[in-house]
Amino acid sequence: MKYALLLTMFAVWILTSCSPTPVSPQATARPSPSATIEPEAQMWDGMKIPVECRFSSISPNFDWILYSCKDKLWLAKARDAVNATLVIQDDGLTRTSWSSDGERFVVGSQHRDQENNYVASLWLSKRDTPTEKKLLYQGRSYCDRQFWSPSGELILAVGGSGKNSDAILIRTDGTGLEPLPPLVIMNWWHGASWSPDSTHLAYASDYFLEVKDLNVETGVSTLVYTQTGDIFIPAWSPDGKMIATLKESFPDNLVIVDSASKRVLNIITFPSDWKQSTDLFWSPDSKRIAIQFYRDGHQIGIVSLPSGEISEQPVEDLGWVLGWTKDGKSLVARSYEGDQEIIQAVPVE
Repeated sequence: MKYALLLTMFAVWILTSCSPTPVSPQATARPSPSATIEPEAQMWDGMKIPVECRFSSISPNFDWILYSCKDKLWLAKARDAVNATLVIQDDGLTRTSWSSDGERFVVGSQHRDQENNYVASLWLSKRDTPTEKKLLYQGRSYCDRQFWSPSGELILAVGGSGKNSDAILIRTDGTGLEPLPPLVIMNWWHGASWSPDSTHLAYASDYFLEVKDLNVETGVSTLVYTQTGDIFIPAWSPDGKMIATLKESFPDNLVIVDSASKRVLNIITFPSDWKQSTDLFWSPDSKRIAIQFYRDGHQIGIVSLPSGEISEQPVEDLGWVLGWTKDGKSLVARSYEGDQEIIQAVPVE
C-alpha cells in the first residue's frame, strides 16, 4: 500500500513538472502597431512587378497576379512576382479577369482579319494549370473587358464605345453563349456590375443617360436612374440591397438607389475640389464607398452609409485603386516607383 502511494505521488510530480507554465496576462507580448496595420495586406504590400512589364489583374484574395511583358502574359504568386509561369504569347492581348473564387481567369485578345475587321478571342485558364487554355469564344464582338458572374457560370464580355459598343454573355463551361437582349448603346468602358446572386446586371446607357438593371434570366431591363450629364460606373453593393452610381454634376454626385424598389435613398454631393470622380468601390460590409478622384494627383474619398458622411483618406503617390481587402481595413492600389509598377496597401481609418 505504501509503495503504491509513493508511485502515485511520483507520477503526479512528473505530470505537473512537465506541464507548460501558465502565462501571466501581464506578461503577454503585444504586437507593435506597425505589425497590426493590416495583416491581410502584408502578403503583397509593396510587391514589385518586373521592370518594363505591366500589371494586368490580381486575384480576389490578392495572392496571385497576372502581368504582361510586351506580348507575353505571366502568372505569379503576389509575393514572388519574378518566379512566374508563361500563360500565353500573343501580340493582341487585351484585358484579363479572375473568377470570384480566384481559381480561374480569362484572357482576351483581338486581331484584325483580312478584311481589316477585329476578331476577338477569349481564353479560359485554371490558376493551377495556367498553360492549359480553353477557347471560350472567337468572333466579331469585342472582348476589351470581362466581368465574371459571382456564381462563376457566366462572363459578360464587352468592348467598344458608342455605336460600336458590343456585349456578349459567355458560359464558362464552354457550351456557348447566352442570349443577350438589345441594350441600346451602353457605356461599357465605364463598367458593369453583377448582382451578388448573379441574376441581374447594372449598366449605364450613353445614349439615354440612364442606369438600368437587366434581369439576365428574363431579358427585361428596368430603369434605375436617369439624369442629364454623364453617368459612370453603376455598382451593386455586396449585400445586394443597393446600387450606387457616380454622376457628373459639377460638383459630382454619388447616387444610392434601393435595388428592389429603385427608390433613390441618397444623393451625396462631393466637395467641389473632388474633380473627375471616376471610380467607386463598395466595402465588403456595404457600409462605405471609396471614391477615387483627382486633385494634385490621384486621391481617395470615403463615403459612410447611410449617413452620407464624407472624409478624405491621406495617401501619397497613389495610382489606380483596385478594390478593398476582404476584411475592409485597406484598399489595394497600383502605383509606380520610377518606371516600375508596385502594388500597395492603403490602410483606411
